[in-house]
Amino acid sequence: MCGIAGIVSLSKRPVPTDRLKPMCDIQEHRGPDDAGYAFFRCGPNGTGEGGYWTGFADAKFRSINEHLPVLGGDYSQDQLSGGAYQVALGHRRLAIQDLSHYGHQPMSNSDRRFWIVFNGEIYNFPELRSELERLGYVFRTRCDTEVILKSWEQWGEESLIRFNGMFAFALYDRLANRLTLARDRFGVKPLYYSLNDDHLLFASEVKGILASGMIKPQLHAETLIEYFTFQNTFGAQTMFDGVHILEAGGAITLEPGTGRPAKFWSFHNQFAELDPTLSDDNDLSERVADAFAESVRR
Repeated sequence: MCGIAGIVSLSKRPVPTDRLKPMCDIQEHRGPDDAGYAFFRCGPNGTGEGGYWTGFADAKFRSINEHLPVLGGDYSQDQLSGGAYQVALGHRRLAIQDLSHYGHQPMSNSDRRFWIVFNGEIYNFPELRSELERLGYVFRTRCDTEVILKSWEQWGEESLIRFNGMFAFALYDRLANRLTLARDRFGVKPLYYSLNDDHLLFASEVKGILASGMIKPQLHAETLIEYFTFQNTFGAQTMFDGVHILEAGGAITLEPGTGRPAKFWSFHNQFAELDPTLSDDNDLSERVADAFAESVRR
């Protein structure tokens, strides 16, 4: 697993850049192998075109990422705070698919239009990669993270229905100035958020959001009662007031710095209905066995 975190300004107020690293540090157990941060400033008139970005590694992992300045080291926090950024993305990495520094996140596509912080695994990424290579895309890593970026470059939001896996990610389109949060169909990977008039905070764990210091930890009494009654909670509200979990198969779309409200939508809210024409004559047992074998292979 990995840990992701971010702060997005919904108004003209810049994000407090010094709050991102603590959100990632408290999730170190999710990603002990690397850490990275990226900050983005919207272009003129709230558009992404012409927007400025800068990326950093963590001083602890300088030997892995010599190509990036170190947050709080080569580039002081005072200098960063003067940038008036609207988007801040952070990542704690557990290296699995590609152990080299090329798997560092936040990761961008080749022209640096799309940027992502991602937690999870796309099981069918080899098939998607092959399809994209046939379309002319060139890959520089062995990561499924890059497959998400190239898929978004080719198919946009429709990529979500192509992904077979467990995932939670934030993907920022600099040109369109659009940030998308998404969570897999079954909600295997967690993604928590807190939304007010000025900012959206998100993280893989509630304590990642609380570590920002931007919201006060307060108990949500009704959710606590629900938990004591059913030993579970069923909606988006967590036991922390103002902190929600993105529902399975759900997504949020934002336009940072524009003052426009966040859009909540679902890319998956139901499974296919049973085909009434199917019967034992259709070799159902073999089809189930084939589907099971394919799932294990992936």
